[in-house]
Amino acid sequence: MPRRLILLALILCACAAPAPGIPVTLERVQDGDTVRIRLQGRSERLRLIGIDAPELAQRPWGNAARSALERTLQGRRLRLEFDRDRQDRYGRLLGWLWAEGSGRPTLVNAELVRAGQAYVYARSPLRHRAELEAAEREARTARRGVWGPDGPRERPSEYRRRR
Repeated sequence: MPRRLILLALILCACAAPAPGIPVTLERVQDGDTVRIRLQGRSERLRLIGIDAPELAQRPWGNAARSALERTLQGRRLRLEFDRDRQDRYGRLLGWLWAEGSGRPTLVNAELVRAGQAYVYARSPLRHRAELEAAEREARTARRGVWGPDGPRERPSEYRRRR
């Protein structure tokens, strides 16, 4: 009987669905919510949809967000999932980035919010909005990162507006 259970578990693990989307390769992390990727042979800038990380000039929060994104992506296979809008007004791709590794795929956008390294930034209905909002509630309750007692005084969107 235990052998059958082990065999069933191996079959289920082998059949686990990969993350949705298109395989991409990370070229580099630009800041806490933007990366450069290789997509179908082309180098592209990707803005992680639904989140807004502190600007690099919002020290130390911007650097912390970029470092968190680098750690989250390091050594993992990545997949890009598009939502309704594929590009922003600056020509960057907009998408959901999934990281595969040991265990089930991780939605990177939500991981950064859950870690307190980014805010939810959703102006329109988004495919994974509920997951982002749950991650932000979790980060706020735990007072992680930007939600901590020494967090930034203003959100990145407010900071950009003042500049």
